[in-house]
Amino acid sequence: MKKKLRAGLIGCGNVALNHHIPALNCLDGVEVTGVADPTAANRELARLALKLPDRAAHADHRGLLKSSINYAVLAAPPQFRPAIVADCARAGVHVLTEKPLCVVPAEGQVMIDRMQEADLSFGMIHNWLFLPEYRLAHKLVLSGSIGTPRHITLQQLGMRVNPGNANYHRHWRHDFAHSGGGILMDLVHLIYLAIHLMGRPIQAVSATVDNFDRDGEQVEEFATAQLHFDGGYVSANAWWGQGPNGFELSGTAGYIVHFQNTSGDSVLSQVTVVNSDGPRSYPVTTNKTDPCTGSFATVHRDFIQAILENKEPVAPATAGLTALEGVIAAYASAATGQTVPLPLDRGSSLFKKGTAGIRDLPIRPDSPVSKRRLFGLKEC
Repeated sequence: MKKKLRAGLIGCGNVALNHHIPALNCLDGVEVTGVADPTAANRELARLALKLPDRAAHADHRGLLKSSINYAVLAAPPQFRPAIVADCARAGVHVLTEKPLCVVPAEGQVMIDRMQEADLSFGMIHNWLFLPEYRLAHKLVLSGSIGTPRHITLQQLGMRVNPGNANYHRHWRHDFAHSGGGILMDLVHLIYLAIHLMGRPIQAVSATVDNFDRDGEQVEEFATAQLHFDGGYVSANAWWGQGPNGFELSGTAGYIVHFQNTSGDSVLSQVTVVNSDGPRSYPVTTNKTDPCTGSFATVHRDFIQAILENKEPVAPATAGLTALEGVIAAYASAATGQTVPLPLDRGSSLFKKGTAGIRDLPIRPDSPVSKRRLFGLKEC
């Protein structure tokens, strides 16, 4: 029998309780031996879900790191991740972290450097890469079915407001100091998917963000970003509102369209490719109630394999830093009305401070960022 990796869960909020724990309980290659969370109620919920003894629940992640785990699943809010990753590097523990990597790019680079210096695997939970509709679309692009991609629209305009755990801070995603941004930061998925589907790096970003219906909040609820690539563009649109979700990929020889319809516990979607052979549709059905076949389980399987084979996971932390820079660039563009090149200048306020660095830029007074006083712009 193969020896199982020992995993520890740091952060026992909603994403851990509803997604990571059910997925981890399905896997043969890993055994979760401990959890850590400063909130007693969440610790207990996680401990019970994993059938762990009392001694396996820790109020401080450093206690968990002393228990001989091989890798940590990091699901604490992003502002806390740099310090936790530094402790994991010192303890010789591999890390698989939730997105975004953190809220400040410079801190993300330090996290990556420390893990590389310790020769440890460091991966991102970029789970949308493993959703069946995106996997199919990517396969069709690689097959040449639409030629060279020139324009992609990624649409998430019907997103529900995703509250935090009530035992911690239910609205931390809407608190600039905690989250670093709003809907686009929460849906950083759109940035890494754009890079994945285009197959090349983003060169620049132009964007608009706004907050239509949540007066007094410091973050955006709506974002539309134009991602500039060499030879193509991606329009990434997100809203905590009412609208369609899906994607369109247009290439030199055809296009791919994804229509989504949600019903009950299953998601029935259709991916259609249209080219010189005519239209062809591929039905995609996902059972959302089966955690063993879902994207979170697939992410963990990939990361376990990366550790065992000493190779990079599908989504390394460097991809997380790239995606974070894309979001920060979108916010800066929305504030200034200018196109922002990528990667960010390592000496810039945006890289060193994240979204807080926007305050050091020449902000357009008529921009929604200024008028809504987003991202801590109290004096605009």
